Amino acid sequence: MWHCKTETTPRRRRSRRGEEGVAMVVVLVLIMVITAFGTLHLLSSRANHDMVMLSERSTRALNIAEAGIARTLSQLTRDAATPPDTSFRIQTSFDRGRYVVDVSPLGGRRFLVQSWGEITVARAADGSPTELVRRGLEVIVGPRPASTFSRALASRTSILIDGGATFDSYDSKLGPYFSQADQSDELGTYARPAGHVGSSGSITLSDEGTVVRGDANPGPAGSLQVLDEALHFGNGDPLPEALDLPDLSESEFVQVRDSNSNGYWWASPGVVYDSTTKSLSVPSGESLLLHEGDYYFSSIDIAAGGSFKSLGPANVYLGGNMHVNGGLMGVGDGVPGISILAHPIELPPEGEEGYQGPPHIDLKNIPSIKLTLYAPQYDVLFQGSGDVYGAAVGANVHVNGNRFHYDEALAYDAGQTISQYAKVSWRELGMP
Repeated sequence: MWHCKTETTPRRRRSRRGEEGVAMVVVLVLIMVITAFGTLHLLSSRANHDMVMLSERSTRALNIAEAGIARTLSQLTRDAATPPDTSFRIQTSFDRGRYVVDVSPLGGRRFLVQSWGEITVARAADGSPTELVRRGLEVIVGPRPASTFSRALASRTSILIDGGATFDSYDSKLGPYFSQADQSDELGTYARPAGHVGSSGSITLSDEGTVVRGDANPGPAGSLQVLDEALHFGNGDPLPEALDLPDLSESEFVQVRDSNSNGYWWASPGVVYDSTTKSLSVPSGESLLLHEGDYYFSSIDIAAGGSFKSLGPANVYLGGNMHVNGGLMGVGDGVPGISILAHPIELPPEGEEGYQGPPHIDLKNIPSIKLTLYAPQYDVLFQGSGDVYGAAVGANVHVNGNRFHYDEALAYDAGQTISQYAKVSWRELGMP
């Protein structure tokens, strides 16, 4: 039997060593690549984390700067009666942050306000900040423009107050009118002397017994006339510019006309409502009681002895004319009042067939009514000896004989208190 003895030659041993060396190099390269990728991932994660933290701190610093602006607006509003005439600084510190606000008067009740918000990232051993994130804002602030219902009456063209009509004011947030009517003089009892009226055109006060306790400001080219022993207590200077009384949105009226709360009411059998034309007529002895919601009518007629009331804050969109003569209009106790919004989308404009004169709203001989009325394209008439609580806007407004009590809370509800300050311009500051 033959036996073959196998021996490992030097060449084969060198080949195996070479293969082992190559494998070791490959393993080392793989380890280096994996380590590099891991290191890059860690660095990328750390960078992303740092970027997120920086973004969050930067946003917080900007919010703090905004807080400084808000604090300044509040302080200027509080001191609106005596605005500062010198520069001053406001600063407040809290946990890991503070704002510093510099305020400089510009004249005309306007102020330049620079506010810096700071976030402390690191502190030294003595507690002083060594690393900060800062954002700055610069705004110009001034008196906020008057709200839509910042006066008892506002008009585009003219105001006539006669027949012994009287104007004063009260604040429904403080209680009902009678609880505030504790002032009196030789002319009678009243609550507060802020029954202001204003027009882009002219204002006429006429007849003995007519009293306006409040400002009566005509437009820049208009005039104030006080005739026939009428009385006016307040400022009568012309406005620096015309009142901003824009038309209501026609598309909004069309939308409400097509989708509304009509029918969500209680009506006595004699109430006449046409669901096609959306006209409403409330004859004598009949009643319509609205709930909270948005209602649309192409026209409204309420006869003497008819009743048109609301149990909740109802918005009445009027697309045509409105006539009330001796009917009752009112709301339940504690209800803010009826809001009438008018745009003559149902009426032919002047020059077209069927035109019957300017759109009009006549509210005659109503014992008492609480409402806001916005109808800048309408001739508006209040007539009688009843009480009107609220405010009204029209093109030409005539108040004959009524006791008109402006509700000062309407200015607050509109988010614009009298003499409140607001931003006029805004920009972000670079780092100092």
